Amino acid sequence: MKRIVMFLCGFLPLPLGYFLRHLLMNVWLYSIPAGILFLMGCAVLVLWFMLGFIFVRNYASKLEAVLCLNTAAALALVFIILLISTLFIGRATIVAELFYLPLLRLQFILLSAFTTLDITVAYFSAFGCLVIVSWLGAEMGERTR
Repeated sequence: MKRIVMFLCGFLPLPLGYFLRHLLMNVWLYSIPAGILFLMGCAVLVLWFMLGFIFVRNYASKLEAVLCLNTAAALALVFIILLISTLFIGRATIVAELFYLPLLRLQFILLSAFTTLDITVAYFSAFGCLVIVSWLGAEMGERTR
């Protein structure tokens, strides 16, 4: 039961992405202040670090904890790749975009120094950031065990 709850914690960026979408569509009319988007991206990374820190205590290894936490992120990335490559549009791809929505502004800031701004690269770098931050959280959690 504990592992199922921990797996479902991997879907926590979805409500935040839905909340951002609601703000975009209804409150700020397509223009959210960039500082709020940046802070929400940072909040997701801090949440991912804390979840990695907590998860490692309930798993045998860091790798297992990080894989469990990032399974939802990997599934969202697969649906986004399907959307971009084959123009498959459905509810699964919209949900996948909502998963990464809080992280996109942060990724564009990080990527602006290295490459041209491409949405595909931003999604992959967001996934990479989630994996790295959860690994760092698991490392810290393992050291304090």
